[in-house]
Amino acid sequence: MKIIQMSDEAYTEFKSLLDENNVNNYNLRINYAGKNCSGAIFNISFGEESTEDFSEKIKDINFIVERNLINEYVGFKFLSNNESGGNGLKLEPVLSPKTCEGCSGCM
Repeated sequence: MKIIQMSDEAYTEFKSLLDENNVNNYNLRINYAGKNCSGAIFNISFGEESTEDFSEKIKDINFIVERNLINEYVGFKFLSNNESGGNGLKLEPVLSPKTCEGCSGCM
């Protein structure tokens, strides 16, 4: 099962970001960081795989994700700046239910 979608363009952009910041540990964990009006928010940190995780290696980078996040969001996709319409490098879930529960930003 493929859980990470990433074009060559997005990979190059992401890997360059890591290299520019002197990151040499390519075991990266995708974490749930909460929700806002636009949906779920995720971040990336260094990590090691546990028995409750799934990992997928794309070239030099090993992405680690908790299985419950895969069950809920199906997987994740990285978009390059170009692919995100000029909005920068972006990480988003494959399945992203839009929810708006009383926030003023949703109309």
